[in-house]
Amino acid sequence: MKRIFWLGLLVSLITSPLQAQVHSGPLYGIVLDSATRKPLPNAEVWVGHTMLNTRTNRLGQFAFAQAPLGTLEVVAAMPGYRPTWVSRRHLQTAADQLDTILLKKGPPQLLNDVLARDAATQKQARHLNTFFKRFIGTSQNAEACQIMNPWVLKFTFEKQGKQAFYSATATDVLIVENRALGYQLRCFIEEFQIVDKTARFNGTVGFTPLAPKDSTEAKQWRMARNWAYRGSVAHFLHALVANQAFSEGYYIYPAKAETALFYRTHTPASNQLRADQLNQPTELEFERKLVFKDCDFIHVNYDGEAETLEVRRFARDMSGVVALNDDYQASWLHLKRREVTYNTAGWLYLTPDVELLGQWEFEMWADRVPVEFRPPVVAAPPRNDPPPPAAPNPKKKKIAKN
Repeated sequence: MKRIFWLGLLVSLITSPLQAQVHSGPLYGIVLDSATRKPLPNAEVWVGHTMLNTRTNRLGQFAFAQAPLGTLEVVAAMPGYRPTWVSRRHLQTAADQLDTILLKKGPPQLLNDVLARDAATQKQARHLNTFFKRFIGTSQNAEACQIMNPWVLKFTFEKQGKQAFYSATATDVLIVENRALGYQLRCFIEEFQIVDKTARFNGTVGFTPLAPKDSTEAKQWRMARNWAYRGSVAHFLHALVANQAFSEGYYIYPAKAETALFYRTHTPASNQLRADQLNQPTELEFERKLVFKDCDFIHVNYDGEAETLEVRRFARDMSGVVALNDDYQASWLHLKRREVTYNTAGWLYLTPDVELLGQWEFEMWADRVPVEFRPPVVAAPPRNDPPPPAAPNPKKKKIAKN
């Protein structure tokens, strides 16, 4: 992510115009032993994509006073049991509903646990490196990440002709510390697959803020989180909801499959898509639909920061993207059907029908912040319509990256 900041950003911070109301309500549940149906006290429970986490009481019950409305992924974990998750529709009208999460006993601990962990880590070092690059990332933020318990990962690899199949599962919650953004990540991994170059993740990740060493590190984390958010999928969705995509730095174009990954330069305003051409309301206030009427992809340029060489190499190797310009970041959203639902809090309900390419594919878990995060931004008058085409300015300064 970008490491050089505008001076104005440091001295003229205001409340973000994208800080729309977050729709939330109470969420209750109980964690039980799957065999005996007895309650499990002190089990850990968290909600994916958020900073919500708690523990069950002596009756195995848990409660969140305010959880985002929508489709939530709730994870429960406890020593001696395999972690599990439930996906539920959390609606204001169902506030009194009690979710039941059943935990199965896990395998017994090995006697010589330390040696077993070291041996497993050494034997699978190559697979672990692949997992790190495709799940956590290869950015500057990823360099500051550390997997705290790699021994919980189990890998399989198979090659059939020219096709390679890579899979990772976890016997327990995977813990990752991100010292670049100041979060501990709790990763529930049912399966992480790479088929040829396409990665698919079935699971969820929760966030817990780390304690900074001092005020300097706390300030660094605030800045780094701000830049991780800017240009992200969450930022883009918030901008669409507020009808401020252009004023937030986004240029949106329709693209067909045969030319999508080669479409890199800004084009006349008449070719751009407006937010109201993509967005459709649903019957629920906290959800919207992205609708692609006459295209397979949308191509999104973000001019708030430039691409790095790492992103270009990744995009070329993973997706075949041809990089032609470094004034902005380029991403693509590919829908294999014509519409997809997203939560106005800032996340897509990802399915096998949704594919992220370019910058958004590069930004993995090392570069993500929880849905509660909203950064301050520089004051600017909102512009809801695409601008008229402008002649290129060769003297325009680019936003540099280290």
